[in-house]
Order: sequence, then structure tokens, then C-alpha cells
Amino acid sequence: MRKAIKKKKKTNAPAQHKKYINLKILNEDYDHMLRLQGGVCAICNAPHLVNKKFAVDHNHETGIIRGLLCSNCNAGLGMFKDSMTLLADAVFYLRVRDGLQGNI
Repeated sequence: MRKAIKKKKKTNAPAQHKKYINLKILNEDYDHMLRLQGGVCAICNAPHLVNKKFAVDHNHETGIIRGLLCSNCNAGLGMFKDSMTLLADAVFYLRVRDGLQGNI
């Protein structure tokens, strides 16, 4: 019988930041970050639910933690590959398609 081999996630992060890639933070640090954010998601201000933790968002190149996000906001950033350019393009698209191009 063969043993299952766990693969590590590949990353392009510099060597000094690789230790942050598998993010596990202490409960005290999580609670402190949550207090600093007022108990809400750093993007949409959704309240923190007692039975569900926020995602610990981080820069995938440096590994540095940015904040705590609800699952929707975390997934949204991931879908846009954490790209400010893609996110700005999406905002532009929504404004143009919704007739708000004068408010850009």
C-alpha cells in the first residue's frame, strides 16, 4: 500500500517571507486584528460571526498580512488575482455599463 504524499503549495515569495505562506496566527493576534477593524470585514464591513472566522488576507508575493476579510471579499480578491489593475478595470466596467461614466 502506498502512502499519500502531501504537496506543498508552490510560491514565488522571497525566501525570507516563505514562513508566512502557510498562515497560522495566534488567536490573540487574530482577536487583536479583529478589534482594530472594529469587528467587521476590512472591505465590506460585514460583522464577524461568532461561529465563523474571517480569512487572514495576505500579500501573496511578500507574505505580509493585510487584514481580516469575510469569505466573499476574500474570494473576490482571489478571483481578481489580488490585482489592483483588474479591480480598477472591473469598477470602470460597472460604471460605464451602469451609465455612471461621468462619475469616474
